[in-house]
Amino acid sequence: MKYRDGHFILFGVFTDEARNLERAGFRAHTLYLQRDDGTVIEADLWMQDEPTLADYLHAAVLLFDDEPGSVTW
Repeated sequence: MKYRDGHFILFGVFTDEARNLERAGFRAHTLYLQRDDGTVIEADLWMQDEPTLADYLHAAVLLFDDEPGSVTW
């Protein structure tokens, strides 16, 4: 997804693409969702700059949809 200021956020990246993204200046920031039943889902947010709180919150909605639980990063 691209923001109005030209910054990009990528998610759902395959591991074979990780090396190319790192060369392009992207870094993975991992988000965890602990479901109400205790299981944990993990997803990576790839960004060129350090993510802000709003970035994490928007990514959590995109990555985990309406899954109930607690999000950490």
